[in-house]
Amino acid sequence: YQSLLAKYTWLKGIYESLSHNYTSLITEYQRLERDYVKFKNEYTILQEEYQRVIQENIQLRNEVANLEDMLQTLSSENKRLRSVNYILLALFLMSLISLAIALSIGRKYART
Repeated sequence: YQSLLAKYTWLKGIYESLSHNYTSLITEYQRLERDYVKFKNEYTILQEEYQRVIQENIQLRNEVANLEDMLQTLSSENKRLRSVNYILLALFLMSLISLAIALSIGRKYART
C-alpha cells in the first residue's frame, strides 16, 4: 500500500506539474495570438500607408514632369518674346533715327 501511495503521490506531482505547464503554454499561446493579431493589424496599416506613399510619389513625379514641361514652354516663350523685344527695339531705334533725319531735314528747309 505504501508503495502504491508513493507512486500515486509521485504521479499526482507529475500531473500537477504537467497541468501547470499546460496552463502556462495556453496562456503564452493566447498572448502570442494577441500579439500576432496586433502585429497583423499594424502590418496592414503600414501596408496601406506604403501604398498611399507610392501613390503620392507617383502623383508628385507626374507634377514634376508637368512642371518641367511648363518650364520648357516658358523658356521657349521667353526666347520668342526676347526676339520680339529685339525686333521692337530695332523698330523703335529706326523710328528715332527717321525722326532725327526728318527733324534735321525740316530744320534745313526751315532756314531757307
